[in-house]
Amino acid sequence: MAQQQTFDYEISLPSYLQPKRFLTKWKDIETRTRNGQSFKSIKNWWFKFEQTENLHLAFHRFLPESEQKKERDEDKKKFLKAVVLLGNSLDAESVKAVRVRQGDAVASLINAGLKNDSFALDTEWRLVVGLGSESVIETSMSLHPLYGFPFIPSSAVKGIARAYALFAMNLACDEDDKELNPAPNVTIDDTAKRVFGTQNQVGEVIFFDGLPDEFPRLDVDLINPHYGEYYMATGTVPPPGDWMSPVPTFFLAVAPEQKFHFYLASRDQTLLDKAKVWLKEGLTQLGIGGKTSAGYGYFKSQDAEVADHSNGEKNGSTNLRKPTVPQNAVVAEVVNVGEKWVDVQIQSVDALVRCTNLTPSGLGLKPGSTIYVELKRDKKKRIISSSYRGMPKA
Repeated sequence: MAQQQTFDYEISLPSYLQPKRFLTKWKDIETRTRNGQSFKSIKNWWFKFEQTENLHLAFHRFLPESEQKKERDEDKKKFLKAVVLLGNSLDAESVKAVRVRQGDAVASLINAGLKNDSFALDTEWRLVVGLGSESVIETSMSLHPLYGFPFIPSSAVKGIARAYALFAMNLACDEDDKELNPAPNVTIDDTAKRVFGTQNQVGEVIFFDGLPDEFPRLDVDLINPHYGEYYMATGTVPPPGDWMSPVPTFFLAVAPEQKFHFYLASRDQTLLDKAKVWLKEGLTQLGIGGKTSAGYGYFKSQDAEVADHSNGEKNGSTNLRKPTVPQNAVVAEVVNVGEKWVDVQIQSVDALVRCTNLTPSGLGLKPGSTIYVELKRDKKKRIISSSYRGMPKA
């Protein structure tokens, strides 16, 4: 039997990514030999991974091999953390260059007789597009196949605009749409038909990929179904119960407060304006991508007056927006409580973060409480201070 080896060497990542703390956890990847793999081969794996500048390639081609299911589950989590570290260290200038080049290409369509428009919105909370796509780790994300950065495919952009027109405005393109939304006041609308098209008619508005302003920061997130045996059972279905074991599944998500740019083009200015309105409303009211029912995929409205949706309706349509996170703040979970401070855990930050200058007892804070925290970082992205920004409303 091959002697067990310990994964122990230095990783040349930027200092602000705190490689030593990460390495302490990644050392667990193995104190054993896998299928004859030695310490040297695992070291070579990390070297190749670290040198990869395309996140799409790293995410889909560099998952380490594991023998046992338990090992695979643990390695997926560690692998995703490595992907986050890699993604958050990549050069943002290349992303900006791609986005500017696409903007210039869209603007040049005026020479072909097409009018164009664009706008930019910031995400309210996390964003995950392409979660159910094929992947070696069962969960995925839409990463640009050429440049590797997270983006929103044009099919999803067009889809959310059409969803808003159909489900919020009750405007259908054809009879198939009316089957999707069986409300009695749904009508086939000529404008919607011209914007989006049908099986027999080409749409007159072009929707382009939604591109980030710079390389978006990434987080590792968690789906934790507790009743897997109940959901997957065939034949005799056991009742869901607390004795069933939760099965955590980790996945990549775009962090909150990330800016994306959206582009549209059409020969008809009226159709272009209508499509832009529907797209904006879809992004801010319905959310795009996966897990929108849990608050993912929503963008901030540019109109401050629409921030108050306490009545649940706006312009006669149902409002589905989720509670917003204060600007420049992140969600944190309280771990330790002192007289005038709390230690909190924040996604994508390995160590606990301390918030001072507050009175936890007066705020009713205790371990497990959820609060909003604003982080200040230096030029190297290291956290230099944090401050309390409130709590979610009940």
